[in-house]
Amino acid sequence: MSDLYQYVSQRNLKFFHDFLMSLHQHYMPVIHEFNDNGLSSTLKNDHSYVTELDLEIKKCIRASIYKKWPEHNIVGEEVQDQA
Repeated sequence: MSDLYQYVSQRNLKFFHDFLMSLHQHYMPVIHEFNDNGLSSTLKNDHSYVTELDLEIKKCIRASIYKKWPEHNIVGEEVQDQA
């Protein structure tokens, strides 16, 4: 096991695990919709690609996190912080 267990209780781990699993179940239809309709991508300034699906899933996950923890700030590459 890792040092993570020194800082996080099993109850907290289960809470976050359950939250992540709910995100997975909630947003799988979004992933399937994009896969069914094809993915388009754009080249970023660092010469890596980002797809429309990447941006949509990030937007959805951020919305879920802000709904549960409105005081949180999320740092990301493509989407500006809301704080």
